[in-house]
Amino acid sequence: MRLTDINDIKSLLASHGFRFSKSMGQNFLIDPQVPSDIAAASQADDSCGVLEIGPGIGPLTAELAQRAGRVVSVELDNALLPVLAETMADYPNVEIQIIEGGTDIIEGAMERREADLCLYAGGVSRQYGLAN
Repeated sequence: MRLTDINDIKSLLASHGFRFSKSMGQNFLIDPQVPSDIAAASQADDSCGVLEIGPGIGPLTAELAQRAGRVVSVELDNALLPVLAETMADYPNVEIQIIEGGTDIIEGAMERREADLCLYAGGVSRQYGLAN
């Protein structure tokens, strides 16, 4: 399955009965170069833990999983959990967490030392980096 192919995305979402939420401002990547470029720019490696906020269906998550030792992806939409379970099944170093609103995602993950690097909405932050 190509996680940036519009037809594969539509088929995947339909098979799970997923509907976009306007209130969450959901949209998914369809340019295959974007997840690869973001993951490369992150400079994540097998000694690095990455916190990804808003994985969608997982195209960036998959790219990160091929580079980082651990990826914790945090999603707000429970409806995406079965989709992510399917798309991330081949990546044992990926953990998907569903977070209820009001939780400080970054602070909580950093306190638990789950990540060295945080990626969110197409951005990369080392401000919260942790030394191993």
